[in-house]
Amino acid sequence: MSPTTATPLAADDIQSVVLRDPTGGHVLHVVMNFSDGGKGRHALWRMASAFPITPASVCKASSPTVQISLGLTYRGLEKLNVPPQLLRPFLALAPAFAASAPLRAAEQLGDTGPSAPNLWEIGFGLDTAHAVLTLHSNDLQELQQAWADLCGLSPLPPAPARAQPVLLHPLWGQRWGTRQNQRVHFGFRDGLSKACIKGWRGPDQAAGAPLHEPGEFLLGHRNNHGYNTWVLASSAKDVRTFFRNGSFGVLRKIEQDVAAFESWITKQAQALVTLQNAGRLPAGAPALGADVGAWKNYLKAKLCGRWPSGELLSPTAPHVAAGNVHADLNHRADPNGIACPFGSHIRRMNPRETSTNRSGVVHIRQRTLLRRGRPYGIPSEAEPEPPEQGLLGLFFCASIEDQFEHLLGQWAERRPLGVADAGTAKDPLIGQHDNPHTTFDIPLPSGESLILSDFQAFVRTRGTVYAFHPSLSALQLLLNNGDFLDELDEDLDA
Repeated sequence: MSPTTATPLAADDIQSVVLRDPTGGHVLHVVMNFSDGGKGRHALWRMASAFPITPASVCKASSPTVQISLGLTYRGLEKLNVPPQLLRPFLALAPAFAASAPLRAAEQLGDTGPSAPNLWEIGFGLDTAHAVLTLHSNDLQELQQAWADLCGLSPLPPAPARAQPVLLHPLWGQRWGTRQNQRVHFGFRDGLSKACIKGWRGPDQAAGAPLHEPGEFLLGHRNNHGYNTWVLASSAKDVRTFFRNGSFGVLRKIEQDVAAFESWITKQAQALVTLQNAGRLPAGAPALGADVGAWKNYLKAKLCGRWPSGELLSPTAPHVAAGNVHADLNHRADPNGIACPFGSHIRRMNPRETSTNRSGVVHIRQRTLLRRGRPYGIPSEAEPEPPEQGLLGLFFCASIEDQFEHLLGQWAERRPLGVADAGTAKDPLIGQHDNPHTTFDIPLPSGESLILSDFQAFVRTRGTVYAFHPSLSALQLLLNNGDFLDELDEDLDA
């Protein structure tokens, strides 16, 4: 089916944040805990009444100032006394979601050492995170007012207290730069990768970008390989309705040690200047002289897979920017990693194709995610060096195991597989570098390489939540229709 004839998605039934990259530059994620299931459902009902979840069908011209989404963890669903008929499919088809992030992180995401789950912020605990409410807005004051209103909704407390039925853990972030020129703390342009979905004509659909089947991101639809693992043909209609058009959202807070990263890359650049002055650089290395800044820019480009400005690395002129930011990024013209190294962040996270299928990572299938992240701890005149900086990542997919965990646990946390990559380091930007003796290989046109070493931890995981973001009709069944849940219970008893 061509993109023009694809069946349109039910945009009025899908949460906006899943299909649309929110226009709001400020974000507030509220991780919620219910000490009491009944009061928790009542609190969610009151919250959803006061802060209606934004559907994807709302166009930009009529968009509310604050865009709102809601996800529930498996333990949150249990706490709300959701019947077994709605829990069993998660156990069978979404084991990562059912287990929860704290129990999967060490083995599947590489979260060990300082990133270990027992060191995460308290709001991300195994029996703490029951729901995630996310609010996006361009107006910080309006977002702060929404937070105050949320705290004022009885029985929601204004601050965590053990005796309260609902506890709140707020996480604030904001876009750095304009929407067209977003930045992250390590100095790179962000927001360039756009996954496009068949049947969806939203503003984020980039011309010429690869189209994906809805089932890569939405439950109840076929994925890129033609499978619909959430068809649930033997289940009741209301059960199928509960899952269809839902998506799994992963909220991940990553602290970035900007000072350590800048210090390390400056040291690497200075070492290359020393080699160049001694005439010991490998053949084919760029002639950047004693300009440490130029070397740092070059190394950042190789580590990321794009120049910090967002421009592509050119296979024909690998030492200069190609002058193109939005072109479809593939590696057909760069099968040997001369422009974009095999171990670079982009070539790991989105390997794409090459003329020889040597993309940098063995990929029977792509592991595409919808990314909705915002930095936190952005420097300002009042606070030029904030105490903590990082990223609040929000990622959507139809399979946490096959997409999110595979990307991080296999492609980011391990050496690239199946290619002639001489490097041994993990993903240079987001990997948990626990071995300083690993190396990053930068292939040169001569066949020789530049080698970077002495990696250290540049990031630290502060918490992760696996949440299910239901469709709006599913939320209505869950929060407004107690008869639906009672009927499921009666069916089970029968």
